[in-house]
Amino acid sequence: MAGDRLKMMLNNPLSVVQYFHNTIDMILKTMLKGGMFGELIHYHGPIEYQGRGTPHAHLVVCSGPLCSTILIIVLALDKRQWITSFTP
Repeated sequence: MAGDRLKMMLNNPLSVVQYFHNTIDMILKTMLKGGMFGELIHYHGPIEYQGRGTPHAHLVVCSGPLCSTILIIVLALDKRQWITSFTP
C-alpha cells in the first residue's frame, strides 16, 4: 500500500507540490494565524525533499507573549505523519 502511494506521488510531482503547498497554507491560515496557539509572533519552515523525492517541512512556531510557546511541526506527506511538541 505505501509503495503504491509512493509510486503514484513520484509519477505526479506537480500534484504532490500543489497538495503540499495547499496543506502548508491551510496550517498557517487556520492553526497559526487563526490564533489556535495564541498570538503568532514568528514562524519559519524550510521545505526539503527527501531522497525519494517527496517534500517535507519543519515548521518552528513562536507564539504567545514573549514567545512563551514554541511549537515544532514536522510534516511528511509520503508517510502521512505529524510530529508535534510543545515547550512551555
